[in-house]
Amino acid sequence: MAKDISFHSPQIKKLEKDLGKFRFALPVANQRTLNRAVDAVQVNAKRRVAKQMIIRNKWTLGSIQTDKPKGFSTPRIVGSLQEYMADQEFGTIARSQGKQGRRMTTSYASGEGEGARPRKRVARGANKIKKIRIKNSRYKAKNKKQRALVAIKQAAKSGRKYVYLDMPWTKGKKGIYKVIGGKRRPRIKMVHSLKKKSVVIKRSPWLKPSVDAIVPLMPRFYMMELQAQANRHFKKK
Repeated sequence: MAKDISFHSPQIKKLEKDLGKFRFALPVANQRTLNRAVDAVQVNAKRRVAKQMIIRNKWTLGSIQTDKPKGFSTPRIVGSLQEYMADQEFGTIARSQGKQGRRMTTSYASGEGEGARPRKRVARGANKIKKIRIKNSRYKAKNKKQRALVAIKQAAKSGRKYVYLDMPWTKGKKGIYKVIGGKRRPRIKMVHSLKKKSVVIKRSPWLKPSVDAIVPLMPRFYMMELQAQANRHFKKK
């Protein structure tokens, strides 16, 4: 089949004319062409994401899905179920929220490991911000460093898993921490940073380039579906 085929090619026009006498032939060909294109975009998008992003599991790739068609008038759609994939596609500025600045989930909270840069997943399980409950407590202390140490020990002693800490002596690491380890020697891991008031997420398009790569192939897909309908309706008896 010629590579430079277009929707105005004589072969396509002839098939459309021949199939025009059949009620559903052209609508079926149109829908199957779109379905074929959407499936191709999905495959292309997954390949592109796997190549240009750091993928440590199937979470991100599995989020790239297509919807199911509903009749001839409803086109299928391809995209990701995860909001952070839209941020990758278009870029965004995560602006401050409240006096403490914007909350930024850490890679530890998402289960990717503390060395994951950049983070690709959302917080999981009990590390989700909606599930965390912070007890407002006042501790007698001479300074912020002593107050933080007391807060950690008290949290471990009472069985609380999360504490809010403001530790300017550690390069301004203000945020919500998870208390791990035993009561005698508790340790902390940051799950949500409250340091930065805004952060720029640069564009890293994955969907539009995938669509652009498939659009030139659509006349060929259409030709194939028209031919399939012709074979069905004009098959030799």
